[in-house]
Order: sequence, then structure tokens, then C-alpha cells
Amino acid sequence: MRKSLSSLGDVGAATLGAAPLSRHRKRAITNLKLNGASRVLDVACGSGRNFALLRDALSGIGLVYGIDPSAAAIEKARRRIEKHGYADIALVQTEVEEYVAKYPFDAALCTFAIDGMQKWEEALEMMFGAVRSGGRIAVVGVKLSEKKGWRGFNPLVRFIGKRFGIEFGRGVREALKKKGCDEALYEEHHGGFYYVLVTEKRLEEVKF
Repeated sequence: MRKSLSSLGDVGAATLGAAPLSRHRKRAITNLKLNGASRVLDVACGSGRNFALLRDALSGIGLVYGIDPSAAAIEKARRRIEKHGYADIALVQTEVEEYVAKYPFDAALCTFAIDGMQKWEEALEMMFGAVRSGGRIAVVGVKLSEKKGWRGFNPLVRFIGKRFGIEFGRGVREALKKKGCDEALYEEHHGGFYYVLVTEKRLEEVKF
């Protein structure tokens, strides 16, 4: 059975860091600057922890596409959709880096998953290509702390992360900048172990 890439969320949920209504998810989704008719790609959506916040931001008019490689995760997400009567969320089981968007999205979101992906650079490339010019990409993830008083916990965090296949220091910020995104928001939380990153895809030049 394919493991959900969003399993990292199960770790953070114990401290409400990755819970469905966590402030990290809220900060990321709020800064996507969605309107009622926006189309959003929820990458490695897992069981759908972002769905409620996304629907609130979309006012029930826009559309959410949730993708995840795990059949079990997609089934949990489907049950969440049925339980709450969501009619504007579509699900696709696929390897993240292999997903091909049928139309440009206004935003893409990846929460508590990018640090556990084997092909994380390809996943970012997919997200960049799926978002329209001027659209936004948000990533919420984990990192080792650089803050005084918290750095001493890095060995423990690294040990726990290894058990869940998490690789620290991947340079997601730098990778998105190189691809052509301008940073709109970067915050660190929980002693510098969680980060919220929101970028905007640069407008393409129109040549006459």
C-alpha cells in the first residue's frame, strides 16, 4: 500500500501544529489571496485536512483538486467529503510529480509533505507549471531550528524525522525563487521547527 506523503501531518497534529484548523494552515491559505472562484491544487492532500479552510476561503464557489499517491489517503479524503457534503472538491490518486493539470490553477498548496517526498524538486516543478502566471504557491513544512535556546533539540527532531522519512535542509525557498517566484510570506513557528512559505509566480512578459 502506497504511504501518504502527508503522514508528517500526523506527527505535528499531536501538538496542533498540523491539525486541520492549525494556524499554520490558516496563514498559508489566507496568503494565497483566493477569491470565491479560485481553483486550488492541494498537493499530497492526505485525508483532506486543508479542505475546510480552503472551502471557507472559496465561499463554496471555487474548486479544489486534491492529489495524493496513497489510495488509503484518498479514501479517507473521500469520506471526509461525503461527511461534510463538499460538492466542489475533486480527488485524484497519482504520484505528485506525475500529475498533469488540465487547466491553470490560481494557487497550489502543499502542507506537511514536501519534506518527506523523494522527488521533491520534481513536485515543486509540477506545482510551478500547474499555477497560472501571477498565481501563488504555498508550502508548510518542518526544518531544524536556528534559534537560540531551541537548537539543542535539533538532534531529537532529526531522529524523529528520520523515522518518518523526513529530510531537512532541502532549500525549498531557494528552489522556488530559482523557478521564478517572488516571496510573499515566510514565517517560522514553534521554535523555528515549522515554516510557512508563500510565493507568487512572476507575471510572464508579453512580447509584441
